[in-house]
Amino acid sequence: MFKKMKYTKEYQKDLFRAPTFWLGVVLFSLGVIFSFLEVSLWSYLPLMIVGLFLIFTTKYRIMGRLDERHK
Repeated sequence: MFKKMKYTKEYQKDLFRAPTFWLGVVLFSLGVIFSFLEVSLWSYLPLMIVGLFLIFTTKYRIMGRLDERHK
């Protein structure tokens, strides 16, 4: 899915500093926990969708920033 990056350490450092990445991880984890507790589908499905959206948008935003920085 992701190509091998040249700036892996810098990418990981930026990713782990991003608060939106951690918010996405927390929301996705809450969605998984609520799904195991068999809470209503409309409770955990939006949490999981928003969590994944935040994780992937943060990753692509950081990859774009690194490409711009190292051109």
